Amino acid sequence: MAKLYFTHGPMGSSKSAMALMTQYNYEQQGYNVLLLKLNIDTRDGAFIKSRAVTSKKPCILFSADDNLKEVLLKEEIKGKKYDEEAIKEALKRTQRYLKELAGDYRNEGVEIGEIREEALAELEESLLSIPNNGFKIYDLATKYRTVKELLKMRKTDNAKLYKLLNQARELEDKDHEEELYTSLNMEKVKISLLRNVIRTCRVKDNNNILEALRNGKAITEKEIKDEQKALLEAAFSGLETYGITDECIDKANSVLQEENVKSLSFSKRIGLADDFCRETDEVGLYDVLDKDFLKTMTVEDMNLFSAFWQSRFFQSMQEIYTGLDIIDNLDLWQEIIDGNEEDIDKMDMEKLIPAIQKGRLILLIRDITKKGEEIPQELQEEYAKFLQEEGLPKGDLAEEVNKKRIDTGALGGMLTNILAMQCAIIQDIKSNNMRIKKWGKIAEDDDFVILGINNPNFVGPTTMQLNKELLEDWLNKIGDRKIPQYKWDTNSKYSALTDVYTPAVPAINAKIKEERKNNPGVLDYLR
Repeated sequence: MAKLYFTHGPMGSSKSAMALMTQYNYEQQGYNVLLLKLNIDTRDGAFIKSRAVTSKKPCILFSADDNLKEVLLKEEIKGKKYDEEAIKEALKRTQRYLKELAGDYRNEGVEIGEIREEALAELEESLLSIPNNGFKIYDLATKYRTVKELLKMRKTDNAKLYKLLNQARELEDKDHEEELYTSLNMEKVKISLLRNVIRTCRVKDNNNILEALRNGKAITEKEIKDEQKALLEAAFSGLETYGITDECIDKANSVLQEENVKSLSFSKRIGLADDFCRETDEVGLYDVLDKDFLKTMTVEDMNLFSAFWQSRFFQSMQEIYTGLDIIDNLDLWQEIIDGNEEDIDKMDMEKLIPAIQKGRLILLIRDITKKGEEIPQELQEEYAKFLQEEGLPKGDLAEEVNKKRIDTGALGGMLTNILAMQCAIIQDIKSNNMRIKKWGKIAEDDDFVILGINNPNFVGPTTMQLNKELLEDWLNKIGDRKIPQYKWDTNSKYSALTDVYTPAVPAINAKIKEERKNNPGVLDYLR
């Protein structure tokens, strides 16, 4: 939780000095700090000054009538630092897509305006195509893991299983209509699940309850795989639209070529129809979506596979969204379609920043105004003034705000999907429900934690980026904060290979074994 500290005292009690020292301390840690002062204090103008500190610092003046959130966000827009490399990479990725899109229409005499409309429509379609079912999958994965653990107890710890059954029966006897909530506490989940099974069984002896658990496990497995298949089909469709899968595969294959292990090269598709697995025992990336292959994947592996490609899709959509936003705000369609990547490298950031600021200003207005509410006149005037000062083309503000609601809402939904699946995966690993020994933190900063995971059922490692605050909150709630450090090599080749993630079918495993035999020590991180 953020904390608000209130410092008060008479003149000469070092209130201003404390504010200046606090600002200095945070800036030394790399934070961007804003100083604010009520405009009724006219002594030093737009500065904060202290008798105890020789220097003075600029500040933001605000009045009692000002919306402080609006003031702060406006200053954030003006003072935000932008990553030039990331912005230009987003533009390059978008350019590659637009050039291919324009090429499809080259011989049809299609105008730039039509290409623009097609590009923006395709983006919206891709963003809205992802089913918003992340929490549903998390709940299903929790249920599936719990059923597996209960059935395992039947063989390893009968006494504990029957103790849980007795507890569940006692609670049902007290209140068989009590609503059973999903919990993050695994023991409570077990009790709730057993109570639910008891309610559905006509004959409530132990054998019938165990049989119901086994049936429930099969039903839940099918539900999860159906949900994940829908997610994967939508993600791969979007990745294909923007040429992302080809980029990822080419990057990984170039590393394999450098290591003289071309036999392990990745592909999008190998098999044909339903016979591919039986005929070749190999699998391409898109072959995984075949119903026969899905039957061979565990629920846990499918969750990991899906989370990886959802993340790839989300990151790509963020880049494309940023790129199209800049291009549209500056009307660079012709320039981008006709130009090349070197032209983007030469672009002046001072020209690009206003386009990014426009997007952030629209987000600010979106956050200040409720959905369906008319945008206040003063905000409309502020927006029009900004466009005029920066030489940006005018647009319909209400329409642009509504578009932001749709697009950023869809991106937020994707992120929620991914986070829910990531938490389910971590829970599976921590509960030894997956055959994973090599995993842990690769890196972390104030905002994110990056985990490395080596699953022997897949070719090579994978990485997961998680919001640090949300991860820590979830770990606190489940009562298990332990995340080990990733102790294995993570060089540039590792990073390239983590751009692709495919199941390690027997033919691939045989090739890896043969390559290791011929080249000892080559690509050890493939396992």
